[in-house]
Amino acid sequence: MLISKIRKYSWVVVGLIALSLVMFLLQDATNSNTGIFNKNKAPKFAEIDGEEVSRDEFSERRGKSILEYLTFNNQVIAYEQGQFQLDPQTEFSVGEQAWTDFVNEKLIDKNLSELGLAISENEFSNLIYGPDPHPVIKNYYVGLSQTGQYDPSVLPGFVENISNPETQQNNPQARQEYYQFVSREQVAKRDYKQTKYMSLFTKSAYVPEWLAKRSYTVSNTRGTFTMISLPYTQIADSTITTTDADLKKYYNENKNKFKQTEGRVVEYVSWEFLPTAKDSAETLKALNENLVKMAASKSDSAYMIARSDDPDKFGNSYYSRTDLYAQGIDSTVVSNIYAQAVGALVGPFENGGMYRVAKIKNRSAMPDSVKARLIVVGITPERDSVKAKGLADSLLAVLGTGGDFAALAAQYSDDQQSGQQGGDIGWATPSMNYIPEFKKYFFETGTTGKTSIIKTANGYQIIEITEMSDRKELVNVAFMSKTISAGKETIDSIEKAATAFYEKYQTPEDFEQGVIDNKLFKRVTQPLAKNMYEVPGIENTREMITWAFDA
Repeated sequence: MLISKIRKYSWVVVGLIALSLVMFLLQDATNSNTGIFNKNKAPKFAEIDGEEVSRDEFSERRGKSILEYLTFNNQVIAYEQGQFQLDPQTEFSVGEQAWTDFVNEKLIDKNLSELGLAISENEFSNLIYGPDPHPVIKNYYVGLSQTGQYDPSVLPGFVENISNPETQQNNPQARQEYYQFVSREQVAKRDYKQTKYMSLFTKSAYVPEWLAKRSYTVSNTRGTFTMISLPYTQIADSTITTTDADLKKYYNENKNKFKQTEGRVVEYVSWEFLPTAKDSAETLKALNENLVKMAASKSDSAYMIARSDDPDKFGNSYYSRTDLYAQGIDSTVVSNIYAQAVGALVGPFENGGMYRVAKIKNRSAMPDSVKARLIVVGITPERDSVKAKGLADSLLAVLGTGGDFAALAAQYSDDQQSGQQGGDIGWATPSMNYIPEFKKYFFETGTTGKTSIIKTANGYQIIEITEMSDRKELVNVAFMSKTISAGKETIDSIEKAATAFYEKYQTPEDFEQGVIDNKLFKRVTQPLAKNMYEVPGIENTREMITWAFDA
C-alpha cells in the first residue's frame, strides 16, 4: 500500500527535485561574482555613436599608430633589432591618440556613408601619385628629383624598388623608406577624407552682411580707461579673520568643484617569479649550448643578434675599463677582456641578472670623452632635404666668417633643448648609443675646433667638437647573454600557489584571512583613474586597470 502511494505521487517528488535544481542553477547564474551570465561574458569593449566596436578592431588601429610613431621618428629598424623600445608612458600616449583618431574616423566614415559620399580610387591615386600630391608626400619626396622641384614620374619607380622584399632584406634603409611611404600614404588618405568631410561645413556656412559689418565694428572699436591694481599679497594676514561659518559656507558653495571622478582602489597580493639555483644552472647550460652553435654558424655576429638577450648584442659601443666597471663587471673579467685578442670570447660570467660572454670585435685608440655643440637642421614637411641642406650650408658659411655659434643655435636649431644652451650637448663617450654618423665623427674623424656638416636620416647637423680627452685604448665588444629567469617548473609552482589562493579565498573577508594564513603582504593601490597606463610602481599593468573598471 505504502509503495503504491509513493509510486502514485512520485511525479511530485521528481518535479520538486527538478525545480530545486533549476532554482540552484539560476541562483548561481545570476550571482554577480561567479554567475555564468557574468563570469564568462566578456564586457563590451566600446560603443561609438550606438555601434559596438571590438577590442581587436581598435588593436589593429593602435598598431598602425605605433608603426607611424616609430617610422616618423626613424626608429622602425632599431625597434625590430631590439635597439629601441617604447617606454610605457609614450606607448600609452600613442594609444590614447590612436583612440581619438579611431573615433573620428568611425564618425566621419559613418556620416559620409549616410550622405552617400565616397572617395574613389582615382582620387586616392591622384592624392599619392598625382602631379600635385598631398604635402606629406610632396614635401618628403621632392628630394628624389635632381632639379629641386617635385617630379611625379619618379615616385612610382622609387616605391616599386623599396617594396621589393629582396631589396629590403639586403638594405635595411630600404625597409625604413618603405615604412615611411606606407605611413605617409595612410596619413595623406586620412587627412584628405577628413578635409573633404569638413569642407561640407565650411563651404555651407554663410555670413550675412549685417553680421560682417557688426564684427568689423566691434573688433575695431577702441576705448581708454585707467585702473589700479592692489595685489592680495600686500594685505596682512593678521587683518583677516575667518570663522567656522565662513569655512562651512565656502565648502557648501564649492564642494562640487572637488568631486573625484570615477575611480577604483585595488587590494592585491603578488608572487614574484624568482629564479631558483636550478633555473640558474639551466640558463648557464643553455648559454653554453648557444656558444657551440654560434661557433659552427656562418656568421657569429648574426647568430648573436638573433639569440642574445643582451642590450649590446650588436656591439655598437667602445668601452673603457671604467665603462665596464660601471656595468658591475668583475675587474678580473675586465682585465681578461683587455688582454685577449680580437675575435676571442671571454666568459661566461654572471652580471646584471644574466650570464654573459663578451666577444672582442675590435680595439682602438680614441678619446674616451668628447664635448661638442651642434645646430640641428631637420627635414620636415615644410622643409625638404634640398632646403635643409641649403640652410645648413648657409649657417656653416656664416660660422666660417666668424659667426656666433651659440646665437645661431638658439635661433635656427630644431633641437630646442640644446639650442637654448647655445647648441651645447655636453660630454659624450663611446659607450653611449649615439647614431653611427655622430659616433664616427666624435671619436674617429673629428678634431677639436673644426666645424663640419654631418648628414643623418633626420636631416643635417652642424657639429663642432669643443673639448676632447686624451686618446687611450678602448675595446669594442658584443655580448652573447642569457637572462637568468624563472623556469617553467618554477613558474608553474608559483602559478599553482596563486591559483590555489584565488580558488580558496573568493570573498573580501576570505581574502583578508588568506593574507594572514599564507603570511602574505597585502598591497593597496591609490585611487586609479580609468585612463592611467599603469598602476604606480608596477610595470605593464594597463590590463589590471582595465579589469578593475570592467569588473
